[in-house]
Amino acid sequence: MDYFVPDWDDVVDPWYNFREDKPSKEHLADSSKSDVRAHQIFPLEEVPYDGILVSRMTLAANEAKMKRLMEAGIRRYLNLPSPLLTMADCGAWGYADRDEPPFDFAEMLEFYAKAGFDYGVSIDHMIVDTVYEENGGEWQPRPLSMEEKRRRWEITVDNAKEMWRLADGWRTGRCPRIIGAIQGWDEESHVQAARELIETGYDYLGIGGIARAPTSRILRIAKRISKEIQSQGKKVERHIDLHFFGITRIDVMSDLAELGVTSFDSASLLRKAWLSKDQNYYLDERTTYSAIRIPHSERSTRVRSRMNQGRIKSDRLVELEHEALSTLRKYARDEVGLGETADTILRYDDAALGMRTDIQRELRRTLRTKPWELCPCIICKELGVDVVLHRGNDRNRRRGFHNLWVFYRHLRKKSPRILVLTNCTQRKDGAKRNLPAFLRYAKSDTFQLWWKTLYDIRGIDLAVLSAEHGLLPWWRPIQNYNRRLEELAQDERLVLEKHVQHALARYDKVFFSGLGEYRRLMAKMSMNAPPEVELFPKSELSKRGKLDILELKRQMRDLRRAVCTTLATPSRRNLDSF
Repeated sequence: MDYFVPDWDDVVDPWYNFREDKPSKEHLADSSKSDVRAHQIFPLEEVPYDGILVSRMTLAANEAKMKRLMEAGIRRYLNLPSPLLTMADCGAWGYADRDEPPFDFAEMLEFYAKAGFDYGVSIDHMIVDTVYEENGGEWQPRPLSMEEKRRRWEITVDNAKEMWRLADGWRTGRCPRIIGAIQGWDEESHVQAARELIETGYDYLGIGGIARAPTSRILRIAKRISKEIQSQGKKVERHIDLHFFGITRIDVMSDLAELGVTSFDSASLLRKAWLSKDQNYYLDERTTYSAIRIPHSERSTRVRSRMNQGRIKSDRLVELEHEALSTLRKYARDEVGLGETADTILRYDDAALGMRTDIQRELRRTLRTKPWELCPCIICKELGVDVVLHRGNDRNRRRGFHNLWVFYRHLRKKSPRILVLTNCTQRKDGAKRNLPAFLRYAKSDTFQLWWKTLYDIRGIDLAVLSAEHGLLPWWRPIQNYNRRLEELAQDERLVLEKHVQHALARYDKVFFSGLGEYRRLMAKMSMNAPPEVELFPKSELSKRGKLDILELKRQMRDLRRAVCTTLATPSRRNLDSF
């Protein structure tokens, strides 16, 4: 499964001075140019997500941000390296109380295409139990009738069908892969929507509106839709992906993966770093700790309010604050004991916010364990004890990035990323318009056999190794071309190899089926850093002593068997210390 993190401007000052609690001069000069996201902090192979989700509604209130994004394009705007993906949706929660979505098909498709998103979601309308309406200057709740729910379902399905029609005829630049949004009020309404969208032509569905639903309901819906996808996918011989919006439930990740969920998004683990009462720092998927709260005396609105009320003098408060910070750092260096450290922090907390007895137990637990010393991530190594300090954006969001890193390692353990590759073919469909890669190469008997052998396996990525395009996802629309790997100049080949190695670094296991120069290229890749690359056809499986086109075709079943075996045995690459 691919994990997308929603973009809420989760950025930090890369040169923040934690000792003096001062932002860098670069941040003060222009934070939009200096501040960085998580993928700019972690090495590429450790970035704790596979892509970023941007919602149109979050941009609607900020014209300046929208302008910068459209001028730069989404990748430059996010400073996002090429292996990571971009997705955009409308942000249906933002207009759930309205009768109609505020966007039209052409507007959204143009936004997706011009900004350069990899995926764009059709315009949906939330099916909720209650909406809020303004009445006499106040917002009052009103139950949504069954008739209104059905109307929202029809709006969502009709919008998806219209978006597909427009995307299919798109001629201005590269069109993103469109995800058909699904809303519903019960299992059957979700399944019916999925059936209609697949019949329309969709090969990527997105389930929305159930982020707050009980886990049992989420799993029931996933099971029903997965069954529908398997049934419909075999009819059209198409690989069909499934996304769940707003869901990060650690306990059910394995279940969702087994049901064929391809991707999901959520910011909950990131935001828990500063919003949760006592689950701010994840050491592993089950063990959490409360952050140590030493609010800034000059920046915290709650602390300033107490000072303005005359409850404490500012100079005394600053003195207690400095003592708390200094003692905590001494404790991290084993220079003072736990009791003295906790007492000093609690004295400041009492002065700044009033006695909060509910924090004492969790404070002592965090201090006793020193979880920051047990984590090998780059953030904990660089920040040390500051990573567990609940004190301003630059600590809190870095702690959130750490949480994502912990979660992502757990996800990869439960659901390793598997890529199955083949090489491009000389024989192609010569149509002048853009065609998805799997249709462009469909004229080749060898490619057709590869596709039919693998398309129905859920939980894998399928791609083509192309001299023209590099690592090409099966769904990516491309023009017809005629370029061979053997024809590349030395510098062009080096660029291609770097691109491929870059992309492979995000996977836990890679299978390649092919011959000739492409096989030699992948054999070279297999000798470098992880992931493990398994090549087909294999000499040890050949009864003829040859690795030729006949053997390639004969071993397709062996390839499928190897892929399915790997899916059944989650990878443990780089997870021994987790």
